[in-house]
Amino acid sequence: MSKDASTASVEPVKASKVPSTAKVVLYDVEHIVDLEACRHAMPYRIAELRATDQAASGRELIARAADVDPKTLRTFLDGGRVSPESLIDIIERGLGLKFADVVRPAKVA
Repeated sequence: MSKDASTASVEPVKASKVPSTAKVVLYDVEHIVDLEACRHAMPYRIAELRATDQAASGRELIARAADVDPKTLRTFLDGGRVSPESLIDIIERGLGLKFADVVRPAKVA
């Protein structure tokens, strides 16, 4: 029996292992970083940065704009620990986002 669109089986989509948020401690206060919003901004920021440098890769362009090592950028996007300074530089200078738009206190008083 041949399969067509009505009889074909659909494979389930595997859940991404990349977190959508990350908990970070900034100056002794726990915060939540919206990593998904950061990733969504990447193509637009890369398009802006490619206007001046078409030879570099997208992540390399963002890392350069933030003045961080590309490995630091990868660690951040994977939800890993980076210094508060690198976190701020990646969000503000690398991704061109407002810090307050993607970082919020974990506990609101």
